Amino acid sequence: MFIKTDTFAFIIIFAIPYVFLLQSTFGFILILFLLALFVFANLNKGMSSNTLLLISFYSIFVFPVIVSFQHGFSHVFYYSMTLLLILASNIVSNLDIKRLLLIFGSLFWSFVTFSLIVYYYNRDLSEPFSGLVEGSSTNGIPSYLIVLQIVYSLTYYIVNKRLPVVAVLFTILIAIFGIGRGSIYTAVLIMLCSVSLNFYIDFMTRRYRSVSMVLVVFIVLFLFVVINIDVFVGYLEARTKALQGLNDPYRNRILYEYVSLMSWWQVLIGGEYQGTVISSLYEGNPHISFIRSHAYLGLFYTLAIILSPLLFIFYTKRLIDSLVFLSFTSILLLRSLSEPILFPTALDLFYYLIFFMYFRNLYQYKASLEFKWKT
Repeated sequence: MFIKTDTFAFIIIFAIPYVFLLQSTFGFILILFLLALFVFANLNKGMSSNTLLLISFYSIFVFPVIVSFQHGFSHVFYYSMTLLLILASNIVSNLDIKRLLLIFGSLFWSFVTFSLIVYYYNRDLSEPFSGLVEGSSTNGIPSYLIVLQIVYSLTYYIVNKRLPVVAVLFTILIAIFGIGRGSIYTAVLIMLCSVSLNFYIDFMTRRYRSVSMVLVVFIVLFLFVVINIDVFVGYLEARTKALQGLNDPYRNRILYEYVSLMSWWQVLIGGEYQGTVISSLYEGNPHISFIRSHAYLGLFYTLAIILSPLLFIFYTKRLIDSLVFLSFTSILLLRSLSEPILFPTALDLFYYLIFFMYFRNLYQYKASLEFKWKT
């Protein structure tokens, strides 16, 4: 091969979130080309019997959707891209987990730096992150950072048996700068899970000093927030949508119209956007990942994605490992409910990679990674 696998993987992993920000046809074609080149150059590393079985089932269930041609060539494009992403994520998962942690850590912090620079130069706009690309959404950068945060956190956990906390503080900050409710709620949820799971791990391993420090920090932060509650509430009301509640009438209408206009057979192979606000008001953007997945790849693919976190329950060797991965993949699916960042998009590489990393590094356990305690 003309370029090392880990170098090629580094290029693709870094390229995907930044190219995805541009939302350009050329960018998507470039990513597809790089993925195809990467997969075919490493085909011997990406083809196990389990992988062949997975892509066979995927192809069989998606085939009726493709031949329906309701969305034209888009079905073929997203089928091909998803197939390449599954194979690419399997190949990438073969890399040393510490090398992957270095790659994902570098990507996360570079994206944080990039996000802060974008915010600084557009801070006078009512929606600072929408100033990056004309017509872009203010939810884009915080939503993509959520994906990068989760894959970084889980890789960090595999190596260190803990979850990063400082990184999540920056994710919360950027989510607040992005003003959107979904990213703010999700970032806070990641923080709560990270702190809670770290606390549980410390308690079970009798790291009582660490437990005491967590309790002290929590009490101090709680008192600080209580004392300054008016300042926090005032800022959130004035600069974000965080206090507007969970109800979203716009997405409710999108979902209602999409579902209500489907024929019985479209339940299986996906519905159309024509005749809904997705087409008339939002230029084909359904604003919900699972509508996209259903429309382009059908019911069986969508159900497989929704139920995929349950794999961590059925295939477990350590309760804490399953709990960590179940929690974080579920959070990622929750974020996808209100933003089409995944399924099917190029960012799916990170979602599929989470599963391959789990089965390669935790379920098929290496002695050097074992806990000294069992749950």
